[in-house]
Amino acid sequence: YSEDTTCDPNIKYSEQNKLDQQNWVINTLKTNKTTWNIIIGHIPYIAKGHKKKNPNIFNKDIDDLFKSIEESKCPIVQVYMCADEHNQQFIHHDNLNLVVAGSGGTSLDKIYDKSDVKTIYEKSTFGFTIFKFSPKKLCVQYIQTDPLSNQSLSFQADIGIKGDLIDSKHF
Repeated sequence: YSEDTTCDPNIKYSEQNKLDQQNWVINTLKTNKTTWNIIIGHIPYIAKGHKKKNPNIFNKDIDDLFKSIEESKCPIVQVYMCADEHNQQFIHHDNLNLVVAGSGGTSLDKIYDKSDVKTIYEKSTFGFTIFKFSPKKLCVQYIQTDPLSNQSLSFQADIGIKGDLIDSKHF
């Protein structure tokens, strides 16, 4: 959505591609009848980076998407989930919960400690994320794994229907 190229480095995204995708997201949100709305992308919206040259990730294109969603009077999006950063991060920003779950399948990225992004949870570990839905609460759990296949719960966030952060716990 917001990279300069598609998966093929010879094909560039156009502004029309971005507009088409934005319109698709807005139309999908307007016509759905779900309680929970989660947008899944690859690139973080906001996150702590792993490189000195980019310690603070803020994606203007995705910010523009969320502004358009709000202006269009769409149902609320409670979670934006992504990867790209090869670590685990949970960020609560303006009643949007950002789940970075990029901790499987490749080398881990350290989290650059000079970032201004305020995370509630961050860990450079292999693992995965579990979503548990109920009518009034969404529970997001981060599971960390080690090379010997041991796994343990490392963080849990409970999210309310309006995107509010009800509770969070480190384990």
